[in-house]
Amino acid sequence: MNDINCCPMEIDDNMFIFSIGLFNRSILIPVFFILIAFFCVSLPSVVHGTSPPLTVEERTWLDQHDGKIVVNNESGWPPIIDTDKDGNPFGIVMDYQRLLERKLNFKFKMDQPDSWANFMERFKKGEIDVNNNLQKTQERSDYALFTKPYIEIPNVIIVRKEIKKSLTLEKMREMKIAVTKDFAIHNYIKTNFDYLQLIPFENELTCLLETATKNVDAAVVNLAVASFVIEKNGITNLKIAGNIDYTNSLCFASRKDLPILNQVLEKGLELITQSERDAIYKKWISLEYMPFYKNRNFWIVSGSAAGGVFIFIILVIVWNRSLKKQIQLRTEKLEEINIQLKDEIAERNQVETNLRSSEALLSKSQSVGHVGSWQYDLDTNQLTWSDEVYRIFGLHPQEVTPSYEAFLGFAHPDDRISVDNAYQGSIKEGNDGYQIEHRIIRHDNSEIRIVHEKCEHLKDASGRIIRSIGTVQDITDRKQTEISLMKSEMQFRQVFEQIGIGIAIYQPNADGNDFIFVDINPAGSRMGLKSRAEHIGRSVLDVYPGVKELGLFAVFQEVWGSGISKHHPANQYKDDKVAFWTDNYISKLPSGEIMAVYEDVTLKKQAEETLKNINLVLETRVAQRTAELKTVNNELEDFVYSISHDLRAPLRSISGFAQIIERRHKSSLNEEGQHYFDNIIQAGRQMGELIDDLLKFSRLGRLSIKSENVSLNHVFKTAMETLSDQIEKTGARIHIPEEIPAVQGDLTLTTNIFINLLDNALKYHKADESPIIDMGFEVQDQYLLVWVKDNGIGIESEYHEKIFKIFQRLHSQAEYPGTGIGLAAVKKAVQMMGGQIQVDSEPGKGSIFKTKLLLAATA
Repeated sequence: MNDINCCPMEIDDNMFIFSIGLFNRSILIPVFFILIAFFCVSLPSVVHGTSPPLTVEERTWLDQHDGKIVVNNESGWPPIIDTDKDGNPFGIVMDYQRLLERKLNFKFKMDQPDSWANFMERFKKGEIDVNNNLQKTQERSDYALFTKPYIEIPNVIIVRKEIKKSLTLEKMREMKIAVTKDFAIHNYIKTNFDYLQLIPFENELTCLLETATKNVDAAVVNLAVASFVIEKNGITNLKIAGNIDYTNSLCFASRKDLPILNQVLEKGLELITQSERDAIYKKWISLEYMPFYKNRNFWIVSGSAAGGVFIFIILVIVWNRSLKKQIQLRTEKLEEINIQLKDEIAERNQVETNLRSSEALLSKSQSVGHVGSWQYDLDTNQLTWSDEVYRIFGLHPQEVTPSYEAFLGFAHPDDRISVDNAYQGSIKEGNDGYQIEHRIIRHDNSEIRIVHEKCEHLKDASGRIIRSIGTVQDITDRKQTEISLMKSEMQFRQVFEQIGIGIAIYQPNADGNDFIFVDINPAGSRMGLKSRAEHIGRSVLDVYPGVKELGLFAVFQEVWGSGISKHHPANQYKDDKVAFWTDNYISKLPSGEIMAVYEDVTLKKQAEETLKNINLVLETRVAQRTAELKTVNNELEDFVYSISHDLRAPLRSISGFAQIIERRHKSSLNEEGQHYFDNIIQAGRQMGELIDDLLKFSRLGRLSIKSENVSLNHVFKTAMETLSDQIEKTGARIHIPEEIPAVQGDLTLTTNIFINLLDNALKYHKADESPIIDMGFEVQDQYLLVWVKDNGIGIESEYHEKIFKIFQRLHSQAEYPGTGIGLAAVKKAVQMMGGQIQVDSEPGKGSIFKTKLLLAATA
């Protein structure tokens, strides 16, 4: 009975203790789920963006036209835009279009597939509302509205590999160039390089095939399209020869009569984040990709999850401690039960914590490595995926129930059969497993990714396969890196082999006292008159024993020690077998190897030496000819001076006697005799003027110039006074600046220059118009440009140089008297003072004589 009496008490105490536990759980469990709910609710605000900032009018209009806005369904321009074998569009443009639909919460209506030319014609007519990949031009702006460009892709020049030179559009004058008909690049070249021979084709593939088959010399196409087409079609004889300063800036274009549509499209594109743009660009054009662990959202979500787990653990610990305290306060009788219960709970919590930790660690490691895991039970046909498999396929777990058929559905259509054959074949043949690489299409953005799958089969005792386990790893980045490295290596090797300058790579020994040839290009081998095999693995001192005397070996050692690149100027290398001039640039590679880039400048040096010798000969000849011409010129001036001086005496006698006859006997002469006598008097006067001008001209060569500061204000005043009678007679109006800078020269020569120029301006005026003469100046560095502008009869352009030669006259004495020496004397005087003179003139529009003289030195 005592035993029986004790039982109810123990049962009551236990019930009391567990009621406390239940009470604590009843509080803690709701708190935990509230935290989880709060985390789940807050998660979308981290992942998703805000709703489109459309006005009420724009939102209403867009809702009314949801699924009704017709957009072109173009193909044949991969990877910009194309359709697969099932007629589904894909490419850069479609990724942007799908993002735009998602951001604006509406759908376009895809038009029936058609050609580019037909689309453009129907777009102009308004049968298509939106063109999703049009480049803005002046012509297209007449019938369409454009958003800002959402992507820009360069255009390049593609040629056959046999063409070694680099090209620009300016260098392609004699070449036949393929372009895509009516594309913006076609119009750009046609407008800015109208001399080029353009041959338009329907698409880039045709352009590239025509180039590859030598029907044209080159093609100018979009870089992304060219890379895609060349790789897909296996065209192996083409390369890039140059860039052009023009990119394809793609916009969404809409009908001009629907401006609200353009506004909506512009706002929708603004909602696309930079990370989303980078993802699209990298997907098709392989730009740098940001790993998930550098993504801010990843750390926000991971931090929130870790925080939730941490709070849960803290609450569990608090709960356990509280439970322990309550139990200790009850009774010592239940201490053993309490200890057992605590240990059990602790052990259970530890197991749960370890399990959660292992699962979290596995999930995180799979995410970091882009490796997902899966299991497939062949008996139950049940397939399970890890979280990373969902992420790789672009799915949320609630979006799909894993199945073998669903998995095949994500495989790329072109790879689906080979993937199925790999799995089914391994099952049929009873293999232990298989590996395969193939493409998938992500569910969320239709992005094509490359995955590596590895599968192992588990068998029962009879050898029948009952379960398959495997991994799927996203290796897209690795594949793209491998392709990029391969392309870089091919490009480097192509440059290395084909460039016309020498390139050699050396491996230094431990102390830098010798350098061994690792590689050398054909140009470098030719320069040394040796084959590549005679270089590789040998010391530079053995192959080129004169390298130390050249000074180049010391540069090798200096660059090896400091890591700083150096230029070794052109010098002559010489040994008992070869001699040549070389210009060298030495660098240290990250690998520690030494690279020498050198150019054979032997011909250049020989040409320089030849030119130097020719210059010496020419300078000697010029000096001799100058001395001879100076002697002849002096003799000619002496002759002219002597003749002019000797002619003055008899001319003075003729004039004197003619004047006597005129006074005494002119009246006795008949009219004809008087006419002849007047001619004699006039001829004598003209001869006197000619002799005076000749003497003045010849004296110029004999004058010793007195260089001084000459005031042009004083010179112009003297000229005006000298010509005052002529100015008054012609009614001329002359405009002279108030303050003119002084010049460096001879006062007499300067005065005569401007007297002659003013005299010409007064003399050669129009018969029915008074002379108007403007004088002005302009400072040009250390010179002063002074001009004399008139409104006279003007001069034909063919005589602009001739009028400065002696005895050059353009008119008869009856029309305009003169000797033809004045302007020749002006030019000679200007040149004697280190100046220049020229004339600008047209018949009937006057003349401008421009004289450039040295400015006076300032104090």
